[in-house]
Formats: sequence, structure tokens, C-alpha cells
Amino acid sequence: MLDIIRGTTPNVTCTVPYDVPLAEADEVWFSIKQDGCLLVDRKLSDNGVRIQGQTLIADLTQDETLSFKTYPKAKIGIRIRFGAEAVASSAPQDVRILDVVKSGVI
Repeated sequence: MLDIIRGTTPNVTCTVPYDVPLAEADEVWFSIKQDGCLLVDRKLSDNGVRIQGQTLIADLTQDETLSFKTYPKAKIGIRIRFGAEAVASSAPQDVRILDVVKSGVI
């Protein structure tokens, strides 16, 4: 399970096991949801995520990680579109959110 500490700027990586090279994707979405609220929603075409081989990387901001609560766990999901009809999606992955002693953007 991935841990994210509130107020930090982590690089979240997701390795994609699909046979089709990730570089051939038309669009990729990266999302983090917690307690029914979508807190991070990025896509490749907006430069919100980047690709290295079969790995998707999202660089989170302090503001984004400060928006997380320490309970309940958050969930990360990715969706990928190849062409007009081929779509892949990950099963949601749990993320544990850890708190800091002093909160706020530094």
C-alpha cells in the first residue's frame, strides 16, 4: 500500500501491465478519490501526468496533499484510451494518508 504524507509533493508512480505500450495511448487519466470526493483528476493531454516506459507518473502539489484527510483511505485509479474504442482501467488501489505535526504550505 502506498503512503502519502499530507503537505508533501510526492511523485506517485503506477506501473501499467498492459501489452500495448503506454506511449501509444491517446489519453491517460489519473485520479485520487477520498470519502466520495474526487480530489485529484489529471490527464496526459493537460500535462498532469507523464509517461516513462510502462510507468505513469503524477507529481502532486502541497495543496493537493493537504486536501487529503487521514481517514478514510484514499483510492487511486487510472484510465487509458487507445484509439476510438479500446479502453483500459485499473482497479482502485488503496492509499494511506499520513498526517504531519504542523500543516500548511511551506
